[in-house]
Amino acid sequence: MGTKLPRLSKKNTAQALEYLTTIKIIKSHLSEVEKACKAYLVEKAFEPGTKVTAHAPNGADIATVSITKPAETLDYEVTDEDAYAAWLQVHEPADYERAVQTVQVVREWAKKGPQLALYVQKNDGALPNGVNVKPSRPPHVVVRQSPAQADNYLANYVKQLSALPQLGGRDE
Repeated sequence: MGTKLPRLSKKNTAQALEYLTTIKIIKSHLSEVEKACKAYLVEKAFEPGTKVTAHAPNGADIATVSITKPAETLDYEVTDEDAYAAWLQVHEPADYERAVQTVQVVREWAKKGPQLALYVQKNDGALPNGVNVKPSRPPHVVVRQSPAQADNYLANYVKQLSALPQLGGRDE
């Protein structure tokens, strides 16, 4: 059937389950805090393209945080396949047969950004019927840590980890 795991002691099993439960709760909370921090940095603290170094209370570098710039290229998406297919038939008849199936379903390749961009360009910037410009990717926060920064972080913030109880004891 399946791989049988060795039997753990009830104490270690209970402790492992407790740790997993605690970790799940902490990860969920940290995810919410991370989302709020990133939103604050993007909306109120920094302009896109900003790159700053985060510091521990003792001044040691602990991470580099950057706010990305929004994507500079336009991306297109088909929002009304019927309208787009009708537009193709009138404005791009050579591509219509390849792009549109007889059931009026626009083929995937004809709905992709590069093909739509080509049609927009060929038609003096006019959007085909049934096509909208998608919003650019918004700025987002990126956190990078060098090994030295991670060591600085651990030295300043995680001293208490050594005090946590360890899974141990003999499994019976």
